[in-house]
Amino acid sequence: CHWAHNYVASVNDGGFCQPQHDVQRHGTFYAVCQTVFYVFAFHHKGIASGDKGLQYLRDLNLEGLVMCPLNPLKSCLAAVVKQFASVARHYQLVYCYSVIERNQRLALPTASCDDDGVHAGDVVLDAFFPFDPYLLKRTGRWIEPLYRKFEKTEDDPLVLDDEPEDEEDEPVCRSPKSPSCVAEMFSYGTSPGFKRSLSYGHHR
Repeated sequence: CHWAHNYVASVNDGGFCQPQHDVQRHGTFYAVCQTVFYVFAFHHKGIASGDKGLQYLRDLNLEGLVMCPLNPLKSCLAAVVKQFASVARHYQLVYCYSVIERNQRLALPTASCDDDGVHAGDVVLDAFFPFDPYLLKRTGRWIEPLYRKFEKTEDDPLVLDDEPEDEEDEPVCRSPKSPSCVAEMFSYGTSPGFKRSLSYGHHR
């Protein structure tokens, strides 16, 4: 988080007229933010239950990242965004749904396009979870006792009803990035990568 906050400050002070969402220019920043959001959403109970855990979460100043002009939520995997938004609201750290709704409604201006004519600034980061779950058999016996699986409980603050309901609900999950997939992906028994790997395998 410290690096990400410093990066935002450097962009704001670096002479850019209007710092904006651009994955090609700020890709490392978005990758770091997705990692922070993912770890927080996935392990929030362990963090918050520690000594001064809640104060530690407040000191991360996640609101400063979410609300910054670079708009990192726009580039993150939808499942991570939705779970992060729910957990962050639960701890009253930041309210993300206004940003999520704006990202869904507005096409932000970008300065460049890729070879296919797609606006490069609007690209969503690829979800890459190489050890989700851990499938290497030879070393698995050392990793398995330490590996943490996502296990949703009744008091887990995954409340998808908090998000804006202006959009029509889609009955079928068409993409791993669709909001309708979020609950399924996070309640599968692991974090999102395993579900995505199965999906990609079936489409090849």
